[in-house]
Amino acid sequence: MNITFHAVMGIATGISLAMVLPAEEPSIWPKREDVPWLLAGLSLNVLLHGVLDILPHTYPFPWWSDIPLALFLCVLALAMVRRRYLLLLALSLLGALLPDLVDLGPPLLNHAFRWHLPTWEVFPWHWGAYSGSIYDGREIWLSALDHGLVLGLCAGLLWVARKRWVYIWRI
Repeated sequence: MNITFHAVMGIATGISLAMVLPAEEPSIWPKREDVPWLLAGLSLNVLLHGVLDILPHTYPFPWWSDIPLALFLCVLALAMVRRRYLLLLALSLLGALLPDLVDLGPPLLNHAFRWHLPTWEVFPWHWGAYSGSIYDGREIWLSALDHGLVLGLCAGLLWVARKRWVYIWRI
């Protein structure tokens, strides 16, 4: 899927996980009891990245607009979140974006700048046998359904967290 969808999922899960942390701690540095939640944000989003990539999907945005849009959403979310939840959201976003950074980043850089960085595919959902990528236009309705479900799930997670937003977001 486009990296924008992974970023939206990272934001939604990071904010959802923030609901379990106490709101009163003003420090950016985590307490010992926060560590499992921080690791959950990272690892859960790596796994969710795989789930999204296994689903049948096309790419509604070209990469040259997808990457800036995803970066804008990430920066906006990180700028709006309270210090208490900054590390959790950052690790959730890292987990959501890490598989693409590792597997697809070097080829994109090679293409864009005519570099010759080594390339690899570490994550199995980027391998042809497990990827849900649709390039020939078939089953585009299924891709649209999957994208809609992802956005609906993220909207649902953010809706559930809405009562805590005053504690999570700096608005």
